Amino acid sequence: MLGLYIGWHTAAGPSVRVANLVGSALWITVTIIGLRMACRRRYGEHRKWMSRSFALTMSIVLSRVINVLATIALASEVDTTFRGSDELMRYSAASIGVWLSPLLLLLLTDWLLERRKPGGRGAHRPPVT
Repeated sequence: MLGLYIGWHTAAGPSVRVANLVGSALWITVTIIGLRMACRRRYGEHRKWMSRSFALTMSIVLSRVINVLATIALASEVDTTFRGSDELMRYSAASIGVWLSPLLLLLLTDWLLERRKPGGRGAHRPPVT
């Protein structure tokens, strides 16, 4: 719930505000689904949903790394794309970080979960002769 409050009061612009609010709501939803799966003794599903919850939690950390990389990548564009506004460039870099980090981590998490699935696409199968 605190994430919703912090998300609403961000000073990094409207795109980051929306990303923080969506991310917080998504984290709450995914975590509640995971807890419900545990209550229903569906532990395999619980593990998947809680893995997604952890990915969303860690997206905050990854967004800081992406923000730095985006700032470095966008710095040369301050005078052209951002018309001399360093502040606009920083807001854009922050926006890239908060939108890209949960997407990347959720994709990675679901790929890992699918890869480990017995008999799934990533499972080792003996060659057909």
